[in-house]
Amino acid sequence: MILEPAGGALVIAAAVLFTRLWPRRRYPLLGMDAPSFLLTGWKIRENGFRVPKMIDSYLVERDFDYPPLFPYAVALLPKKHAARLSRFINPAIDVLHAWLIAAVAFLLGGVWAGLAAGLMFAVAPVSVYESFTLNPRPLSALLTSALLLSAYKASVSGAPWLFAAAALLFALVLLAHKMAAQFSAVALVAFAVIFASPAFVAIAIAGVVLAVILSGGLYLKILRGHFAILSFWRKNINRRRAFGSARWFADSLSKAVLNPWALFAVVFALTVPLTPAAQFLWAWLAVSLALFLLSSPKQLAFLGENHRYLEYSALPAFALAALFLEANAASLPVIALSAIFVLGGAFVLCGAFRKLVNVAGFFNDGRLHECARFVKKRREDRLLVLFDATTFFAYETGKRVFASGSPVAWEEMPFLVFTDEIWKRLPSVLRDFRIQLIVARSGDAPRLKGAGRKIFDNGAYAVFAVKGFK
Repeated sequence: MILEPAGGALVIAAAVLFTRLWPRRRYPLLGMDAPSFLLTGWKIRENGFRVPKMIDSYLVERDFDYPPLFPYAVALLPKKHAARLSRFINPAIDVLHAWLIAAVAFLLGGVWAGLAAGLMFAVAPVSVYESFTLNPRPLSALLTSALLLSAYKASVSGAPWLFAAAALLFALVLLAHKMAAQFSAVALVAFAVIFASPAFVAIAIAGVVLAVILSGGLYLKILRGHFAILSFWRKNINRRRAFGSARWFADSLSKAVLNPWALFAVVFALTVPLTPAAQFLWAWLAVSLALFLLSSPKQLAFLGENHRYLEYSALPAFALAALFLEANAASLPVIALSAIFVLGGAFVLCGAFRKLVNVAGFFNDGRLHECARFVKKRREDRLLVLFDATTFFAYETGKRVFASGSPVAWEEMPFLVFTDEIWKRLPSVLRDFRIQLIVARSGDAPRLKGAGRKIFDNGAYAVFAVKGFK
């Protein structure tokens, strides 16, 4: 009997690692945010594994206010090998998450339900896509799953140690990712109402207090940054998505395809008498779907990309879907739909991965690294990068770049986020921040003739020495 779950766990782990590592075997560094986390991890490591007051690589100086838990994980990697090894962090985290999901399904429905839930997690686009890049979402999703399970058990049993564990896990979520914190806070309050249990609210309050204590007060800055990023996108969401609200809404709703298995979970929850544990999973999934729908209209899109909320209900979606599959294992329509979900998911993932490579695969371009090596050898220390590689140059060259990692700074200077605004303000940016070198795509070189002297151009990227600096 022990061998069956152990064998299933190995199969699930192999499937999770394959779907996340095989597609990006030629792309060790992928994702627009990857260099930012490498840079932050390096600065934490350089500072004796303590969070620095600010990231000194940024010319726009503001206090560090980003959740530090994931950068700490990146900081464990030596800088020489960090870019190459970082691709394994999120797949490894996803293996743990898959095992947790499979364990819940196993306890509710047996070995085959556990295997099915784990394999659904292994192949569903909603869980696979985030592991293609270096970002804190897989870690925060795992912590959220552990938190909500612990909170439910604490509310049912009243055990003090479960209450303490849930409070600690909420504190870790708060220190891991803003959107996970947002979802978890809403979920805990919703559960307090749905199940008429004040334990969920008590866990939330205790978690906030613990986050402040464990972070030495840093969480208060993180919270300020959280409100700042919401305010920033509330004011600037039109700059990110310029099309009309009807098209936005349709596009937003279409992202439900990222987890088609949730359909089985919903059908199961609505057609079968549920145990108390399954009722909790259904409430969890329902909160996630409600937030998905709430943030779909353009007017509320500042609350975060709507499909992100589906990532935090992977556990109930796959566990309930596995119970549905077990109950309908002989149904031809269900088997056919399952095949469509698997093939459709593979199609969606292939398209999403190709798009990701087109947008952010240039970090693996030898010409970009050639440009970075040239900049690194220069004595100038203050850079303006006019395309989406600002933190890449900060990390690879050790130079200071015109940027800020703080949403508070974005609120004050929105042009930090929008490159077209920097072009319009180029003279004042060069003057006010005493820029010495400009890095741009070669195609933009003609626009910089009056700004400085071209000292490097490899046909893809160009470097200009700003006038006034020798």
